[in-house]
Order: sequence, then C-alpha cells, then structure tokens
Amino acid sequence: MKKILLVEDSPVVVKIIKHTIKSASELEFDIATSFQEARQLVESNGRDTYFVAVVDLNLPDAEKGEVVDYTISLKIPTIVLTGSYDEEKRDAMLSKKIVDYVVKESRFSYEYVLKLILRLKKNQSIKILVADDSKMSRNYIKDLLTTHRYQVLTADDGDTALTMLEENPDIKLLITDYNMPRMNGFEFLEEIRKDEKLKETVVFVLTTSRSEEDLLAAYKKSIAGYVVKTDLQA
Repeated sequence: MKKILLVEDSPVVVKIIKHTIKSASELEFDIATSFQEARQLVESNGRDTYFVAVVDLNLPDAEKGEVVDYTISLKIPTIVLTGSYDEEKRDAMLSKKIVDYVVKESRFSYEYVLKLILRLKKNQSIKILVADDSKMSRNYIKDLLTTHRYQVLTADDGDTALTMLEENPDIKLLITDYNMPRMNGFEFLEEIRKDEKLKETVVFVLTTSRSEEDLLAAYKKSIAGYVVKTDLQA
C-alpha cells in the first residue's frame, strides 16, 4: 500500500495529524521532521512509495518552501501546511499545482487535510478523458487532474475520443472542447448520446464562447456543466 509522506517539524502538529489520520485505518505514513529527513526517506523508499505529501512550508532547513519544490519535482501530489495565511505565498504555491494550501489553525484544518487525502486515494480509481485539439489546453488540464491523482487519457479530436471511450468503458468523466476539427463538439455530443453504452457518460464542455445559444445547445445534450477556457487559466 502506498503511503503518505508527512514533513513537519512541530511535535504537536505531528501528534494532531497522527490522531486525525488514525480514524482512517487504511492510511499509512512516514514522518520527516526536516527537509533532509524527507529526502532520505524518499531516496531510501523510492518516490513511488508515496501517493501524497503533506508538508510544512517553513522547516528549519528549508525556510523558503524548498521541500514543496522537491516533492512537486518528484510528481508527488502535495498538500502545503502553513502557520499563517499569506495571500501572495498562497498564490505562488497554487501556481506550482499543489493540491491545496492549508493554514494550521484548528482541528478542522487537519480534518480537512484528511478529507483531501481520502479524496486523492479515491481519485486513483477514476479515469477521465480530455478531448481538445489544443495540445497546450490538453496538457494544462491533464496536469491539473493528475495533481489530484486522477487517471487521465487525452484525445486531439472527436473521432479519436469516441474510439477511446469505446475502448475504455471505465471512463467516468469526459471533458471536451466544443470547437474541434473534423467533428465539432456539438456533433461529438450527438454521437455520444446516440450510443447506449456512452449516453450516461458525465460530460463537461470547454468553450471559448459565452454565447447563450451555444451553451443552451450543449445543455440540450445533457452535459453536466461547462467551463470557459479564459476562466480556467485565469
């Protein structure tokens, strides 16, 4: 079973987190009290040992958040703990595609961390298909979803996406661009809803348009929602 890597130098915080996580008996974790100990654990056990890292932003030997850069560089989804809220630091951390930025202020903060961990554990079994002809958009969305431990497949047009849906019946969610070559989003949705095996697939639409007419047409195909691309990358 993969573990949690907890990097925290406060014995009190470690005790609280251990007590909180104890309620989820299926979770195991290794504890490091410094950046150096965290590196030693990863080097000894291998980065694939850990499905998530919960790390303190300010450690005695890593006062500028170096441990966050380290765990992210290893592609370990990372939840950041901090003693105080700083909007500038929060924005900087979120831009690195961390899972979340949590202030250590009460037991509810640690219960929230536990919920995040359990969600990440569950996400590992959820497969998502992203269909978009823009490689930049596909990769951006894939990175966001992978950070949260989802299994992500990608397709660059509707035809390829249909084939992948048929070959992977365990896909739970489709995120599709509404404007693609060869088969546009509207045609793609029509094909999905005609297929008995695919018509119940949960679909979110990506679009550059805010046209009510376009969005209404998409909703008539039973989409779960839509995201305007400029809002996604804002």
